[in-house]
Amino acid sequence: MIIDGVADLCSSPNDEAESLELISRLHALAQEYRAAIICVLHENPSSVEGKTRGHLGSELNRKAFANLRIEKDPKDSISTMWGMDMRKRDIPREQGFCFAWNEALKMHSYFGRWISLKIDARKQKSTDDTSEKWTTIFAKAAESAPKQETVKKQM
Repeated sequence: MIIDGVADLCSSPNDEAESLELISRLHALAQEYRAAIICVLHENPSSVEGKTRGHLGSELNRKAFANLRIEKDPKDSISTMWGMDMRKRDIPREQGFCFAWNEALKMHSYFGRWISLKIDARKQKSTDDTSEKWTTIFAKAAESAPKQETVKKQM
């Protein structure tokens, strides 16, 4: 089950008693039906460290088997999913899974691991910088080189 907007199930994500009751009920449902319940909760808008909203967020983080984070890069619109505060093993951001909208497929698709994309971007920038540098050098060399007609006349 996926609950997109779990905060909508309570009147205030900052109400400790209500948050504890909601998480307790969701936990009981997961056990009763032997099913995973995926809760989507947005982070505080001004949070730098990824703090989820209120007591509800704190309780979800504490009770969850896995806390997954998704962050979208505003430059290239690629989203990265990684895990922290997980029970077995975290997924560091550098090993996170990247996905983005694929216009050709008309759906989101996998783009690789975060670290691979960053390394590829660095290599591409280096290649672009080198290409630009040498293009400028060759253009200046071509401007200062004697014209082919002049060389033929001298022969």
